[in-house]
Amino acid sequence: KIEDLDFLVDTIIEAEKSGTKTISYCRIFNLQEEKLRELLKEMLLEEVYGQEICLQSFLVAVENGECAAAIAAWIEEEEEIPSHILKANLLSFFIPHENLVFAQQYSALLQQIHIPREKGSMQLESLFVHPKYRGKALAQKLIEAQIVRFKDKKPKKMQLIVAFNNEIAIKNYEKLGMYKKTEKKVNDPKILDILPAKANALFEKELRY
Repeated sequence: KIEDLDFLVDTIIEAEKSGTKTISYCRIFNLQEEKLRELLKEMLLEEVYGQEICLQSFLVAVENGECAAAIAAWIEEEEEIPSHILKANLLSFFIPHENLVFAQQYSALLQQIHIPREKGSMQLESLFVHPKYRGKALAQKLIEAQIVRFKDKKPKKMQLIVAFNNEIAIKNYEKLGMYKKTEKKVNDPKILDILPAKANALFEKELRY
């Protein structure tokens, strides 16, 4: 919903931080956080389905009349275009040209840590639970709700990509029956100038109906 927009921007940014102070979009594109927030609102409203910066990708949990948690989900390549291409096109349209040029210096590093997502699988991204509402199993409930949401499409598995330093998140995913399938690591310390960790991991779980 449009009224959830500010919370969804918070969700994307907090998920990007992955427990650190590093907002990757700000570092990669040399953007101030205030400008990033403005751009994320515009991109969310553009409704480019098939990647995480999209209003309809999100489900939001509400507690006591306020947004408490959110997570994005979609079916990978449902319209034959990989999510990373859709997101790259969206970013290229909204981010100013000079900031796109600045980001080119990091393209090789980002390529090294990129993990492809499996076509036809349900993808989870940008999970955030407000600190005030942690301990209520909201993340699990939202993931279960996303599974129900896409049940008619019968994805064989759900996947998510997480920064490998985020031990709390990884333990929670493992409790949900997810396991690490792939890991990509970059040894160049410069990666920590733009990302919260040197490694990303893809976790997945088979879905049965």
